Amino acid sequence: PLRGHKGWVRAVAFSPDGSRIASGSEDCTIRLWNVVTGQFIGQSFRAHEGWVLAIEFSPDGSQIVSGSSDGTIMLWDAKTDDCETEEVHGEPTRPAPGEHPGSAALGIIVPGFGYCSLLDDGWVVSSGKRLIWVPPDNRHGLRHPRLHLTLPTSSPLRATRLDFTNFQCGTSWTKVRSDTW
Repeated sequence: PLRGHKGWVRAVAFSPDGSRIASGSEDCTIRLWNVVTGQFIGQSFRAHEGWVLAIEFSPDGSQIVSGSSDGTIMLWDAKTDDCETEEVHGEPTRPAPGEHPGSAALGIIVPGFGYCSLLDDGWVVSSGKRLIWVPPDNRHGLRHPRLHLTLPTSSPLRATRLDFTNFQCGTSWTKVRSDTW
């Protein structure tokens, strides 16, 4: 086991190359670990006033984003020990515009659309407008994602990034998933 935090560990993420692990804790810190040696790397990152509840590396491994129960999101330089931080302003605990509290099953970030919600009926909406309907069999993957965490929330629900790079629309949407029909 990797020991070093002074509180419960609430978030863990592997770097894209698999060489490091980032952990976030109730002690309000983030730590980096060497996967091979299990040793702590550098210094603890501390800027949050609350528990670190979410953590993720950028795709190139150069930055770490963390989210806290204090409502802040921080960006960290993961390649240096300087721990340069930049607070990202936002209010992740509030519903998206046009949504009602409790109506969303999941908060998600869709590139080009910003904050969206996956409603209980399967619709992904942004500012009250429907973007895409997700069939029931596909919703499980969004509610329990093996996707990159984008932004945290103060609730037990997670924010998930949807990648519309290969988005299919019209009659070709059934080709997105191999076990469809």
